[in-house]
Amino acid sequence: MKRERILVIVRDDGLASQLGDALRQAGYRVWRARDEVDGLKKLHRATPDLVVMERELSLVKREDHFSRIRQASYVPIIAVGDEQDAPEVLEFCADAYVTKPPNLRELTARVRAMLWRKNGAEPPWDNHNTGITRQLNEHKENTEKTFFTSGPKS
Repeated sequence: MKRERILVIVRDDGLASQLGDALRQAGYRVWRARDEVDGLKKLHRATPDLVVMERELSLVKREDHFSRIRQASYVPIIAVGDEQDAPEVLEFCADAYVTKPPNLRELTARVRAMLWRKNGAEPPWDNHNTGITRQLNEHKENTEKTFFTSGPKS
């Protein structure tokens, strides 16, 4: 089974360590970058499946580092920062936002959800024993067949 790759772009060593440990424990391969330039290099080298990125990276314009990552790749981005910045950052290309200090369980849940949507895989709550997704698809197919074959009555 493929282990998804997560690129963590964070300046603060303590925060980077927390995020990296939580993501590794959840089964992901983690790369770390300390700034936007290093992040862009690793984005091309590691080809991550998702980026977790600190909000406070850029000293220039607030949206610059998110825009540059988004221009380089359409990889999902989870931003980490202060609560008051969330709406603005979500408008600048981040797909999700987690406040500092991050709830690591929430972060790993967001990562898992974003990756299964991105990959078009079975949802994590359908552990392949229940077949919920299969049942929903069968129901949809049966409903479509009934709709198209019944037609108007004469």
